[in-house]
Amino acid sequence: PLKNLSQDPDQDYFADGVTDALITELGQVGSLRVISSTSVGRYKKTQASLPQIAKELNVDMIVEGSVRRSGDKVLITAKLLRPSDERQLWGRSFERNLGDVLALQSEMAGAITNEIGVRLSEEATLQLAKRRTVNPLALDAYLKGVYSGDMGNFAQAIKIDPDFAQAYTKMAGAYFYSGLFGALPPQEAFSKMKAAALKALEKDDTLGEAHGFLAVAYLHNDLNWAGAEKEFKRAFVLNPSLAEIHHLYAHYLMAMNRIDESLSEIKLAEALDPFSWDKSQCFGWHCLFAKGTDEAIGVALDGVRADPTNSWAHIILGWAYEQKSMVNEAIAEFQAVLGESKESSMPLAGLAHVYAVSGRKKEALEILGKLFEKSKRKYVPAYDIAVVYEGLGDDAKTFEWLTKAYEERSGFLVYIKCDRRFDRIRSDPRFESLIREVGLPLDVI
Repeated sequence: PLKNLSQDPDQDYFADGVTDALITELGQVGSLRVISSTSVGRYKKTQASLPQIAKELNVDMIVEGSVRRSGDKVLITAKLLRPSDERQLWGRSFERNLGDVLALQSEMAGAITNEIGVRLSEEATLQLAKRRTVNPLALDAYLKGVYSGDMGNFAQAIKIDPDFAQAYTKMAGAYFYSGLFGALPPQEAFSKMKAAALKALEKDDTLGEAHGFLAVAYLHNDLNWAGAEKEFKRAFVLNPSLAEIHHLYAHYLMAMNRIDESLSEIKLAEALDPFSWDKSQCFGWHCLFAKGTDEAIGVALDGVRADPTNSWAHIILGWAYEQKSMVNEAIAEFQAVLGESKESSMPLAGLAHVYAVSGRKKEALEILGKLFEKSKRKYVPAYDIAVVYEGLGDDAKTFEWLTKAYEERSGFLVYIKCDRRFDRIRSDPRFESLIREVGLPLDVI
């Protein structure tokens, strides 16, 4: 990460945002593999040596530097280092106006790749030349959003500068996760994600990340599987180092029952972002779908040990324990998540399902009541209600709520073939009908 030399800790967001922008620009060079800012952030205050960092990230070269901001002026110093002998291969300082910082990242990326000896394709050259000056206030709001993940910062950036393509891209990503996990009703979230991604590409069609989020919008909002894959492929042509988009493409491939390709993609996402907990845990989810239950348990346990507050690891571990008929262990994992957030419907539904299939229907019905009560205050995914009814063995209600999940585009519906909790009803003609409606292949139901 570029160091903040502004003598103001409140400017850390600015240095981190500039680091993220430079990583994105370097990632557009197809012959380079560039580590994601999530994993790079691990070394913000590190005492590790360059060879040690290179070994941990499996990289051949490291860019380090600093950012100093004074009013509307920014001084960025960057060095290209070869860790094996800690030799500096290149170094320069750049001073620009605040609004020119994103364009500067493209200039720096071009200079670094030239020093490495990489010949840019014509398309990559055009990409690096296309970045524009941004309103300084909009850039400031945008970088705060990159630092905090707060959707409101991106909205503010767009309001100030309506042509700010990267802000629309980040907005699309924020809407995706809001819809997937039910923070917003999915039709609302996914339609806004699609609109934001399309707006980003209208402003700048060379943004690989925007193509990636458009792919996800086609998948979840439109159930347009062919269109989704086309946009994923376009994203990787423009930026092969997009760890998050490789991660989401792995989900797409899992849903399509292209298991080997899916596992390859999630491993690539992990290589690009080796210290990201969500990518490593999603590998456990993929193993669970492929009936590698023991492997899924191992991955999830590693996640829980590394971070006991990791909800996704607890949920995957709960699902895996249930598949192994380790009922008490599964219950404990879902309860661990609910200890952090009693309002989360996914672990509530998971707990209710385990209770139901293990004969504790009274407890399952109590949780179902809580979910219905909760739905009066905020959105509860129809998919989660269907999960509980499946555990209770009420097929009519299960399919009624799966139909509602289809109509509302519940976030996890497209992954229903990967959800082992629905194994019991896969032979039901209504399940095949649902799969056809969603547009999934029928080869393995």
